Order: sequence, then C-alpha cells, then structure tokens
Amino acid sequence: WGFANTVLMLVLVVGLAVARILSIDEFGAIPNNETLAFSNSDALVSAFAAATVGDTILVPAGNTYFIVGTQFKNIEGVIFQIDGTLRAHTEIDTWPLDGDAFRHVINFIDCSNLTITSNVTHSHENPSLDGQGYTWWWREILQTLPHDRPKLIVFSVCDNILLENFYALNSPSWTIVMDDVADVEIRNVEVHTDVDAQKALLKGAGRMKHISELIPDVPWKDWLADLLIDLHIPTFPLNTDGIDLTGRNIHVHHVKIVNFDDSIVPKPSHKGGIKAQCTENILIEDVSATGVGMAIGSVPPNTQFNCVNNVTMRNVVMNNTVKGIYVKTNPGDDGSGIISNIHFENFHIIRPAWWAIWIGPQQQNQPGWNESSRATCDLDFPLTTRCQTQPRVPIENVTLVNITIESPLLSPGVIRCNETRDDGAGPSCVNILFDNVVVTGTSTGYPY
Repeated sequence: WGFANTVLMLVLVVGLAVARILSIDEFGAIPNNETLAFSNSDALVSAFAAATVGDTILVPAGNTYFIVGTQFKNIEGVIFQIDGTLRAHTEIDTWPLDGDAFRHVINFIDCSNLTITSNVTHSHENPSLDGQGYTWWWREILQTLPHDRPKLIVFSVCDNILLENFYALNSPSWTIVMDDVADVEIRNVEVHTDVDAQKALLKGAGRMKHISELIPDVPWKDWLADLLIDLHIPTFPLNTDGIDLTGRNIHVHHVKIVNFDDSIVPKPSHKGGIKAQCTENILIEDVSATGVGMAIGSVPPNTQFNCVNNVTMRNVVMNNTVKGIYVKTNPGDDGSGIISNIHFENFHIIRPAWWAIWIGPQQQNQPGWNESSRATCDLDFPLTTRCQTQPRVPIENVTLVNITIESPLLSPGVIRCNETRDDGAGPSCVNILFDNVVVTGTSTGYPY
C-alpha cells in the first residue's frame, strides 16, 4: 500500500466516522404539540448550529413537529432529511418578524452545498412541510395582516442546492423560492395548494367572478355543462406561487404543481445580485401543472437592468389550468430590462379556463395599487380596454414548439406588445416563433 495510501485510507475512515446523523429530538424537539412550536424551531436552529460538513439533520419519520418562522444562516455541506412533517403553527399574532415582514416558515441564507431530502414517500396526509395557509389566506383577503405573509421555504443567496423528495402543502404565500441562487437542482417535488378552499374563501368575500360574469353574452353554458366544469377566476390574487426561481444554472424536473397562481416561474435578476445578475440557464422539464401558468416574470424595468434569459420549459402537461404559457412584463417608468431566448416545447394544455397563451403585460391588479398612477392590465381584457404595454422591457426570441391546446374556453391566446421600445429601437416584441401549435376540441371561439 505504501505510506501515501495508508494516509489516504485513514483520512477516508476518519471522514466517514465524523459524519453524523443528528435527530432534532436530541436538541429538544417534541412532536405533536402545537404549543411547542417556538421551542421546536429553537431545536432546529441548535441542530444546524451543531452540524459540520457531511452531517445529516434528521426530522424523524412518523412525527409532526410544529414550528414558527425559522432562519438558518451560513450552512455548508449539510443534509436536511425530513422524514417526518414540519408544520407551521397557526397563531399569526405571535409569529416572529423579519424586519417589516413575517419570517418565512423556513429560510436558508448564505448557504452552500445543501441537500434537502427524505427517505420516505410524502403525501397530502404526510407532507414534508405544511404551511397551514388557510388563516393567512383569509386575513389577506380581509386585508387585516399588518405585515407581508411568510413564504414556505426560501433559499436566499445560496449555491449548490439539491431539493428532492419533498412535498409542500398550503403555503401562506409563495411556496418554494430560490432567491439569488446558483447551481440548483429541484427534482421529485410536489407542491399542493388547497385550491377548493381558496375558491371558497374568495367566493365568500366576493373576490371571484364566474366566467358568466366576464363573458355574459357568449353562448358558452351548454358547452361548459357538457364538460362539467365550474369555472371561476380569482379577482384577488392570493399569490400562492409554486416554484419561483431567481438565479442561474437551475434544473427543475419531475415535479407536480397544483396551486392558484404561477406554477413555475423564473423571475428577473439584476446587476445588484450576488449569485446572479440575470436569471439565466434554466431548464424545466417533465412537469404536471395546474395553476395560473408556466410563466416568465413578471419583469418590470429596473435601474440595474432586470433580466431573464435562456430558459427552456419542455414536456409539460397542464390539465384544467387557468392559464397555460404566460410571459409577462410589469409596469414601471424607471430603468429597463429584457426577456430573451425563451423556449417552450411539448406542452399539452387541457381545458384552460383563461388564455392558453399570453405574451404581454401581466394581467393583474395587485391589492394596494394606486390605480390612478399605476399602469395595469385588467384580468378581463379585452372585455375591458385597459391593458397598457411595456416599452422598457422587450421580449425577444421566444419559440413555442409542439404545443397542443385542447378545448380552450377562449381563443387560443394573445400577444400584446408595444409598437416601439422606449429607446426607439423597434417594437417591444421580436422573433416570436410558433411551430406546430395546434388547437383541438370544442371552444367558444371568444373573443377572436
């Protein structure tokens, strides 16, 4: 063997011996008791503080641990194995704050080489992380929350992240958020939002419109009755996004999303980013999604130049979704940005309740916007005429290949761009290619 090989073997043996499994129970976590949420969060923080490179933090199987918003900073080379369930407690009034916002349920900050995984199969009854969003949603609808809602799990300024074998349930707002990250893989993940409960809350508050209210003069009723679909459109966004991506070199695959907002959405980065100055080099594939679109953006102008570039989405099935492909700019009068080199391929969009394809301004009036001073695009455009385009954020080189739209409610889609860019360089949308985009089945054919 020789001296060098002997030393190498000793190093390997020592390295293997050092790697530990640290159960959160060892740090004082106690399952199945909501009154212990704060102490359970403390136990999680203590476990991560004790961990070194190669260690595994274990949430034991068969147990549910209530927690409050919890932050982990400067974690490197650790595995977080969630075999049990972490569940957010429901006392909003005692929820910890992070500045002017409620602290995210789980937030990793300045982390590297981190794996979140599980050795068990999670489900709706046994999720990895349950945000218990109902109370948050209702308070948001009533506009009685004093701070911004927490997101479910957020990775801020992190790199080399693997998120796998993970089931996220009922986030208070956005679900999985990659915020200024690099070199990330998300696989075998499911995001589920109780859409029926959200609809019931929104209906009760008068924040939903049935399709008949949006297009009352169209003979759609028999067609919808045949499909047995009760189509309502949210007029008040609860912003329960599925997976939000801001960063570079990200691969998302084999995921399932059911929610009531963007399903998966690369959002812009700018020159002020640490890990990424442009959201770019994104591959999203093998996805089942029912929500408000496989989206890009929205992208407002920014003085540090907002950017989304080189994104591919392929092999996507969207059954009874609200929207399908959704590329969107956002209002703003300062700075600039770009959406470029976006590729959609092999989509099957089944019975979309609104536009199967939308390329243009975001269709949304956010709560609290001063509508006298903000340029907006109404949800029910073109039934209404307000939908101002964005000359400061051009959309370039977008391809749609092998897209099947089955039985859409409306006409297949909308491309709405500005006649000129803010810099005078030409129209705000150029090089948009449709290749084998096919509409099948019955449709109202409304409005075009």
